[in-house]
Amino acid sequence: MGKTKVVLDTNIWLSAFGWKGSSREILKLTVQNKITVIISPSIFNEFSRVIEYPKFIFQNKRKYV
Repeated sequence: MGKTKVVLDTNIWLSAFGWKGSSREILKLTVQNKITVIISPSIFNEFSRVIEYPKFIFQNKRKYV
């Protein structure tokens, strides 16, 4: 049986990169190669646009996990 595959929406991505919690734990599982994240072009484009909103200024954008 293969790894679990998940689709994360923009809200989950934002939460994972910006705050601690279950969304970040999902991202950690991806980095640890325990799950596979599937992302559509439309979700990627939405995330790319939304992450630039002024209200989403993260202190250290390089420290995601």
